[in-house]
Amino acid sequence: MPLVAPVAELFARIRAEYSIKIPDAIQLAWAIYVHADLFITNDVALKRFEHFDCRVALLGDFAK
Repeated sequence: MPLVAPVAELFARIRAEYSIKIPDAIQLAWAIYVHADLFITNDVALKRFEHFDCRVALLGDFAK
């Protein structure tokens, strides 16, 4: 998908505030932009990301 201005702005804020890697910050920006409730990852470092509308969960959180 093309990087639209609102996503680019979200990306820049995420990178500045959390120092998250570029690919991860782009994915999180898109998740917020499309109003995702949950972002699932295996990257423990992303658990520190806090956003009121989209929480980050580890895939392992769902394993039994």
